[in-house]
Amino acid sequence: MAEGNWKKRYQDLLQYIADHPQIEIKPQSVVMMGEDREGFYAIFEEIRRDFVREKYADELKKAEEFCKHWKEISEEVIKTLDLKGIIIEKTLNTFFEDPFECIVRFTYDPLFRAVNGTGNLETFEKESIEKIDAKLVELFREGYKRWATLGIIKLLDGDKVFCIHSPSFLDEGTKIEAFPGNDHVDVVPEPIEIKYLDFDAADACAFLTPRIVIHSKRYNRLVALRADHYYARWRSDRYSGNQEWIWFKKEIFEVFGNGDIWPDMYIYVADDIRDLKLTADLQCLCRPHVNVEFRDKDNWFTKEAVTSIKRHARATRPKCGTLILSRTAFDQGEMNEAIKPAEIDPSTMIRQYEMEVIMEKPEEPEVTPVQEENDIVVLSDDNSTVIMEEAPAAEPVAETPAPVEEPAPEEPEEEENPWGMEPDLVIKPVQLGWDISAMDEALDSLLKDIPPYPPVDW
Repeated sequence: MAEGNWKKRYQDLLQYIADHPQIEIKPQSVVMMGEDREGFYAIFEEIRRDFVREKYADELKKAEEFCKHWKEISEEVIKTLDLKGIIIEKTLNTFFEDPFECIVRFTYDPLFRAVNGTGNLETFEKESIEKIDAKLVELFREGYKRWATLGIIKLLDGDKVFCIHSPSFLDEGTKIEAFPGNDHVDVVPEPIEIKYLDFDAADACAFLTPRIVIHSKRYNRLVALRADHYYARWRSDRYSGNQEWIWFKKEIFEVFGNGDIWPDMYIYVADDIRDLKLTADLQCLCRPHVNVEFRDKDNWFTKEAVTSIKRHARATRPKCGTLILSRTAFDQGEMNEAIKPAEIDPSTMIRQYEMEVIMEKPEEPEVTPVQEENDIVVLSDDNSTVIMEEAPAAEPVAETPAPVEEPAPEEPEEEENPWGMEPDLVIKPVQLGWDISAMDEALDSLLKDIPPYPPVDW
């Protein structure tokens, strides 16, 4: 395909519209009939496809690789678990089925604005690139996360799949004004056995619950997976006594703030599925056994990126450790150095007691001087206003003494870091690529020796 062919076809489209005056395209309305419509959209679609082929050839090759690996593992997991299918987000599903058509869709609105008078060729190119670039980052990230999650499920070697569906606080019958701070208490639903793996992000859920619970033959235990942390709106009426619960306000938000806290996925292990029903409600998080962090970008590895992963672990305190699954290679020596405990950066923490002192500090009273024409306003010691009709006599100016040389002040000692060092975290980085078996050993080291829970009288 000749470079810039889409630009030539764009001029052809404008000429087509000019040659067919019965076609009416305005920002708020479009009028075209029959053959005119067919001819218009034939050129319109050619422009979009030529644009994507020219601008995103490398990304399309990468997308085809993603799709190939997704198809292979999804078919294998469906067969092994005797499932009817896997549910994923609509756009991501379109991307896996036909990445080219998925990307082309993002150019529709920018091109239509270019022909209806609210844009032009330059705005079409600029807006399309901005939208496609942003969408591809999201699709590659989410696609790799879903693929690697299926890899974990494959290694678990399951024979049954369960789900805990949270009620929606917007459904008819449960429509309750339940926002953070609300005191609504409700029951977390019971687990149900399912024939579909559901990766679709659920909106407006009252509780954070595991969407996938696998009975693992490998460990002869139940393993719950919960990705995509969000803030639950209701409080649960009961909590498992076998789990540890982390209070959001006192143990997370007042220490770490509310940004860059959550890992990509939590893993929980138990023998009784009722211990796995609730991941989080309005007031607390069930302490995970393992945090999972997925990294798909080329050259993602930096010290700052690893510091962020360690921050997630310090906030959520996984009992067994953190598993990093990377699509691309990294230097193992540099990684080992980066995951060692380091001094905590105070700027990333919140010192609540200092905030309270600032909040309680009394404000100085505001003084509004009273000014009258030709008068001079002076504030007395008691902050009252004195009006003087004449300026006071000037004080005699004293002679300036000769400067006295003083020794340079000593440099102040550095304030001791109140947060000290990071805890010694268990972090298992894996250069996974597209080889599921590469995380086999790391997964075993994190999940194999978790002690069983004692039975609880529910």
